Amino acid sequence: MAAVPGDASLTHTPRTPGSAVFEWDTANEYGTGSPERDALYGCAPGAVATRAAVLAVVHPDDRALVRGFFAELDAARHGDILQCEYRAAAPQGGVRWLRNVCRVEVSAGRRHISGVLSDVTEGKRGDAVLALSERRYRLLAEYIGTVLWQATPDGFITHALGWTTLTGQQEGEYQGHGWIEAVHPDDRPVVAAAWRRSCAAGQPVDVEYRARSVATGEWVWLRARTVPVHDDQGRLIEWSGICENIDQRRRDAAALAAAKDRAEQQDRAKSKFLAAASHDLRQPIQSLYLLAAALEPHVRPEGAAARERLCHGLDVLSRVLNGMLDLSRLDLDLVVPRPRDFPIGELLEDVAAGYAQPAQAKGLALRVVACAPAMVRTDPDMLRRLLANLVENAVRYSERGEVTLGCAQAGGAVVVSVRDQGIGIPPGQLDLIWEEFRQLANPARERRVGMGLGLSIVRRLSALLDCPVGVDSTPGQGTAFTVTVPLAAAAAPPAVVPALPERPVQPPAAVRRARPPAILVVDDDPLVRESFELMVESWGSDWLVQVAGSVAEAMALRCPDAVVMDYRLGEETGDAAMARLRAHWRAPGLPGVLLTGDTDAGVAARARASAMRLLHKPVDTRRLRDVLAAMLAEA
Repeated sequence: MAAVPGDASLTHTPRTPGSAVFEWDTANEYGTGSPERDALYGCAPGAVATRAAVLAVVHPDDRALVRGFFAELDAARHGDILQCEYRAAAPQGGVRWLRNVCRVEVSAGRRHISGVLSDVTEGKRGDAVLALSERRYRLLAEYIGTVLWQATPDGFITHALGWTTLTGQQEGEYQGHGWIEAVHPDDRPVVAAAWRRSCAAGQPVDVEYRARSVATGEWVWLRARTVPVHDDQGRLIEWSGICENIDQRRRDAAALAAAKDRAEQQDRAKSKFLAAASHDLRQPIQSLYLLAAALEPHVRPEGAAARERLCHGLDVLSRVLNGMLDLSRLDLDLVVPRPRDFPIGELLEDVAAGYAQPAQAKGLALRVVACAPAMVRTDPDMLRRLLANLVENAVRYSERGEVTLGCAQAGGAVVVSVRDQGIGIPPGQLDLIWEEFRQLANPARERRVGMGLGLSIVRRLSALLDCPVGVDSTPGQGTAFTVTVPLAAAAAPPAVVPALPERPVQPPAAVRRARPPAILVVDDDPLVRESFELMVESWGSDWLVQVAGSVAEAMALRCPDAVVMDYRLGEETGDAAMARLRAHWRAPGLPGVLLTGDTDAGVAARARASAMRLLHKPVDTRRLRDVLAAMLAEA
């Protein structure tokens, strides 16, 4: 109930749908009104003529309210206008909300009341919906820790639903610019400046800051975002925004970043350990290879078989070590592809050249069938390792015939194939060949034929490169592996790809020179230097060898015909050392071989950038001699 200012006679108020006028004489407790009034009460005309009749149709829960309204009317002064809202029975059942607005007139001791009765049911329903909506927003804001707020066009905060729950500031404290007092002192200048700029420009604001939590007493991180609200004419009428609690999110992000840093540190530690282990384990094996080669001209015939067994044992040890270190790097996710565009034919020639000597020793023909010049895009070093494993398997498990390495374009890709005429694989066992330490042709696990890691490495490299590997085999006739490599983006596949003739791959022929080539070996390991010196001397008078333990020692010597450089030279890498030597001798095209026990693709990239041939330890001495001979022939 409330008093309403005004002095116009309500009996002359125009009738509108859902409203009616009435008059009331308090002296005889009798009221008259239009038929619409009785209809609003859900009664027949004239049925609501007394206050008792009115109370009879009022909702029981509101009767006390209406009695109080009647008492106020009886006590009101002349000219007072009062109103009351209550529920009454509806004609079709249920209830309807009515608003009763009355004007009191007092004359000659008599009290006369005139008024308007209106149906406000729809308005009440709208108010209920709004109240429910506000309650929902309040509960939602409190549940998710979000503040909903409004401000005047000049930035004066008028309402902030949830701010009191979050910070403890009451409405009178946070209104206007008082909310800034709850912000962390270090963040206040930034937040205040951002809010001023936003208000001046009429642009949204998005800022993060800390505020004191009343629940914990600690500073929590909040994110405030606001947007300007304009009317139909584009005038700024208010600001609306939210302020969400992002403290846990920031804590989670910080924890995630710390965990990421720890994981990266662990990865670096693992990578460093594997690199050191790879170098330290391969270095003595490399020395043994060199010493075994140096012994060859000095071994009596009766000791030749023992030396051959020694060399074979070193081969097995080398393959096992390489396989296990490669698998470790792949399993620890330390191998990251570095794709680039390159000609596939050159890579096939390089892979085949590496196995020409073993194939020839077994009486196998190793042939390359390169497709027409095609550029592919992938990591060349990882693809080389993958194909080398396939070719090595083909040579190892073939006792006759030939091994063919070729490729053919198919749509937007190049399909590289490695085919042999070996023992083949039974159809039911094709899925087993990819398992670690699985050797179908070696059930007794004789180490002379390896450890069964090559195809496991192939599968992992294939997945990393996204170059699918397929296999087709017929027992007794041979096996064909295929690797699908994407073409480079600029390489449009021709309609017809001409086939190139097969070309047998032979070990490089000896180079005829006017004088023996001088080879400089730079390695900081004295045992390796001595072993290299003995090995090259065992090659005969066609070769000269010099050794140096550092770049400084090498600079004191004459410029050689080729350099064999260890990758790890104390604090300096072999490619950097080679650059210094070339500059010192003014020989930019000086051939160089980079020896490393590290299989990281970054080392291969350094070797390419420095125009050096990369060989991984332990390298077979015949392989090293073939590479040096080929480089000297090209030079």
